[in-house]
Amino acid sequence: MFSNGDYLTETIAHFIGHFDMAVEAARLRQAYDPFKAPSNEGDPAPAPTAAALPFTPPELVFGYDPSVGWRAPSDEGMMSAAKPFFRFEPPTLEFTPDTLGTAQSHTTLGFSGASDMGPLLGPPPPSMIAVVQQHQFLFDNDVVVIGTPDFAIPAPTDTASELAVLKAQAAQAGGPLANNPIGFSEAAVAPWVQATLDTIATVENPTAAGENLSGVWVDGQVYEEAPDLDDHLPATWKDQEEPEPSSMPIRIDASETPTTMEADAGHNLAINQATIVNAGLTGTVIAVSGNSYELDVIVQTNVLADVDAIAADFPLAAANDLANVTTNIATFVTETRDAGGEKAELNPDLVPLNWQVSVVEGDMIFFEWIQQYTLQSDNDCLVMTATGTTTTVSTGANASFNGVSLSDLGAMYDLILIGGNLYDVNYITQTNILYDNDTISSHGATGGNTGSVATGGNLLWNQASIHNVGPANWTQGLPDHYLTAFEGFGNGDYSMPAGFAHDGMYAGDQVLNVLYISGNIYDVNYVSQTNILTDGDQVILYTDQAGKTGDWQITTGGNVLVNAAGIVDSDSNGSTCYVGGESYSEAMLIQSGIVDGQPLAPSSPDTLANEVIAFLDEDEGADDALDSQPIGNVSPGPTYDVMDHVLA
Repeated sequence: MFSNGDYLTETIAHFIGHFDMAVEAARLRQAYDPFKAPSNEGDPAPAPTAAALPFTPPELVFGYDPSVGWRAPSDEGMMSAAKPFFRFEPPTLEFTPDTLGTAQSHTTLGFSGASDMGPLLGPPPPSMIAVVQQHQFLFDNDVVVIGTPDFAIPAPTDTASELAVLKAQAAQAGGPLANNPIGFSEAAVAPWVQATLDTIATVENPTAAGENLSGVWVDGQVYEEAPDLDDHLPATWKDQEEPEPSSMPIRIDASETPTTMEADAGHNLAINQATIVNAGLTGTVIAVSGNSYELDVIVQTNVLADVDAIAADFPLAAANDLANVTTNIATFVTETRDAGGEKAELNPDLVPLNWQVSVVEGDMIFFEWIQQYTLQSDNDCLVMTATGTTTTVSTGANASFNGVSLSDLGAMYDLILIGGNLYDVNYITQTNILYDNDTISSHGATGGNTGSVATGGNLLWNQASIHNVGPANWTQGLPDHYLTAFEGFGNGDYSMPAGFAHDGMYAGDQVLNVLYISGNIYDVNYVSQTNILTDGDQVILYTDQAGKTGDWQITTGGNVLVNAAGIVDSDSNGSTCYVGGESYSEAMLIQSGIVDGQPLAPSSPDTLANEVIAFLDEDEGADDALDSQPIGNVSPGPTYDVMDHVLA
């Protein structure tokens, strides 16, 4: 497995414990190695010169290079504090037989037939297990008071019961496949796969389903390509050029400069990003003696509550032109290669005369499990009056980012023989939940204040891709020479049956590289991503005794929730795979969403040019709020901050 981090930092972090142990061991030593003091007799030996050294020290230190013609994608698109910008590109596995090799390279041994020498034995490949959990919890419930109001200051909104309702709606919209955790053991995989197959059979009206899926789905409709996230991000989170620094002095005359007030209680950002490239075990041809189970599942859910209560006498205009955008994007790709045919074209006269066999007794497991969970609470209370000349109040703009990239590039074989069953699972679940019900009001006479208040402009974005490399369909039944090979391996006979020498599928190579697994293969890639944000803000404007008014720009929306996940699963770089038992293949996509308690209808490619569903805010009264019957006792946060950060 490879990672995108700095290799020097990783090396130090890995071995730092050993350094500490060495220091402690030295401190505890009771005796030291004997040494001989230098003698004064004779002339000292001349110091060696650099030219006489048998080596040249390297000027630069490089990390381990496994001579693999592939590198993990760079993380330039990941968000940083200096550059709050995000772009997701689904992962790809870009290599050719020339870079990684169709199989282990071999040398012609100079024998004329399969019986001239026995089979060659090679080392078995390792299994791989990676379990990653990333959880973030952020509570930023602020109370900001400007001036000295003569009325009681309310506390931040308690959204526990409303959040419980939204979570229940998300669970219902996603269905049983949205909450389908898998156990962390080999014994748990097979029952889970069978239970998932049974569950898929009961799902009604999925977005798409079949033995295999191929294409791009955006909110229930098929598109030629996926929309770009950058086109829909609010300006706050887009890549922006840094302004040119200026040394010119700025003079502000309070008697001549109008008062401007800017308050931002929204623009929170929560991103989960995960990519898995699984090429830990790849064969040109795969033969399974038992059954083959293949699952490709994507479940995407967006739930948004944005029913704002704006008082009728509020002096500022409501910016209703800011639309909430919710979208689900899913991509399924099946890529079939023909590495065997390419090799045969290069050397059509070569036929297999022997093979090198690597034997694994028991099961092999390739298990990559990622869970990313973000919970943000930004329920602010702003009580403000105009003051000064230019005042900026920012209680939002919180950003959280979970990112992980796993790449497993392992062994490649001409032939993989599986004595048991094959379990091949790619599973992605994504959920965004946003509570953004705001209360906007004024106290007393506030005439003379101008400006606008924006409560919408939220973005909920789920994007997932599953890219399978291998034949779309399995060939039922095993050829005779495959059956002979399985029988021989079961009896400890690893010699190559003569039928492989006449199998045109292996032309172009004299020595086949073969892997035999006596048990099952468990190949599981599982990603679960959840973003939950509560941004129920209260804004109260009043005029103090001085009677000062100003021009206001108030924002309580503009929140961004993004889940982005991609899986590349390379099983075979050939065009044929055999199964001796039954082949079970299921692919399913579920895309759902709920806005203000109402389920979303599928988008129409003819009417929505931007390829997303956009819902305009409705400034309705509190009586139209969601039914908030509490479900459980969930609280987004027990505390709040008083006047988190104010710039004036």
